[in-house]
Amino acid sequence: MNMNSYTQYSILNSSFVLFLVVIISSCGGSRQQTNTKEATPTSIVFDSIQKAGIDSIVNIINAGLKETGGPQKLPYPLHNENDTLHYWEVKDDAARISIEWTLPNEIIWPTFFVYKGELVFVRYRYMHQEPPSNSRAFESLIYLKNGEIVYCDERGQPLQEGEMPGLLRTKEYSRSTRTYAEIEQDYLSYWKTVKSFMEKNDVLPDYIKK
Repeated sequence: MNMNSYTQYSILNSSFVLFLVVIISSCGGSRQQTNTKEATPTSIVFDSIQKAGIDSIVNIINAGLKETGGPQKLPYPLHNENDTLHYWEVKDDAARISIEWTLPNEIIWPTFFVYKGELVFVRYRYMHQEPPSNSRAFESLIYLKNGEIVYCDERGQPLQEGEMPGLLRTKEYSRSTRTYAEIEQDYLSYWKTVKSFMEKNDVLPDYIKK
């Protein structure tokens, strides 16, 4: 091989290697973008503008409850034979759904607010009863936009023997410092369970996304 042929071969070979590098990098980048898009967020944006808008929606739903003539009730004995699901359907494809589950030493009480078919707000209340010194009350307010948590306020405190969970109302809310996944545990599995139960009993409103 003469010098000119060798030089042309080297240039072509280098160009081919560079082409492969670009293709491989491009494919790897596409996979990375796909994984990022599908991954659960690791933090909350704490969007105060979205929070204010959702607060207004919640107020409208609560104000419309009286027009429904009281809640509809559905026995839901998941943990206790007296546990009952309460749900209200109000105008603008909105609903409020509440369930209080009573366990031997716990009370779990999530309330879900739906607007135009989307879950927009969850008030999650929890009490652990283990007297005399290991009782606790907790409450979180979870704001959602397009299925993602955009804000969360919460409050909690230990309860001394004889103290009632209503004492928690005297405590101010503070912005949550928990991870996205930890806050999600407050409501997501309960919401799926409630929707499934309502659908099974043919009372899930058509506008609520399954």
